[in-house]
Amino acid sequence: MTSPDDAADDPPGVTIRCQDHVSVSVMLYDRFEDDAGFVHYDVELRAPGLTARADAVVAWIRGPRHAERMSTSNESIRHQLGLTWVRSTGGPLIVVPASVLHEWGGCTEDGVILGGSERPDDYDRACAVEEFAGVIGLRGPRAVNALVLADDPATTCYLPERGVFLRWLAGNSDVELVAAAEAVLSDPETPWESCGIWETDGPAVLMDSAEAGEDLGVPYPGGYGQPDEAPVAVPAGRWAVRAYHKIGELPWVGIVQLHRC
Repeated sequence: MTSPDDAADDPPGVTIRCQDHVSVSVMLYDRFEDDAGFVHYDVELRAPGLTARADAVVAWIRGPRHAERMSTSNESIRHQLGLTWVRSTGGPLIVVPASVLHEWGGCTEDGVILGGSERPDDYDRACAVEEFAGVIGLRGPRAVNALVLADDPATTCYLPERGVFLRWLAGNSDVELVAAAEAVLSDPETPWESCGIWETDGPAVLMDSAEAGEDLGVPYPGGYGQPDEAPVAVPAGRWAVRAYHKIGELPWVGIVQLHRC
């Protein structure tokens, strides 16, 4: 049950109340939309003996309105370099070798997060990575694995000439993000975090870990686009992974870089 808030002490917003226990509610307020197709809310959870708050929760807008926004002049300013960006629906992104893309199952009703079971699915395993990036195994006989881009569900692209996954943490344009990344890469004092060894048998695909590999290229119900994906042109081999998030002064940028072992 939803209702606009009218309590004198509450900020303007919308409250979602439990029908069985009206004292349990979730309040959404301070809505703000940016030009990247996202909407921001402050969220407050209320229950007897509990009040919890999360600031600046971000949701991705899907649908015709989002498609219209993507064609605006603001979007053309943000995206000037023709890079292929992949968005997340809230969880980590993942890089899967193209040869085993069909083995990636994504988020399923048989897993822990969506289904409440005790057996983790592929999405559960990706969400378990707590570092900036991490490597997890894949099903099947091939000696390859998947690279998880974790910590933040940031929109990401791949820069093949630098072997870098560029993560849009905060900024006004891709131009300034690339410039910030170049400064990080050229600084010998950058405190890189080692994130393991990723092994692939050739080109891979950057995608949302919640999607199943076999669903790439398939339109969503209702015709509202299809899952994001981007090619990752990388030779077969073993790759050392290092990562760093540059925050503080804008722009904020995340970098996950590959180095051949």
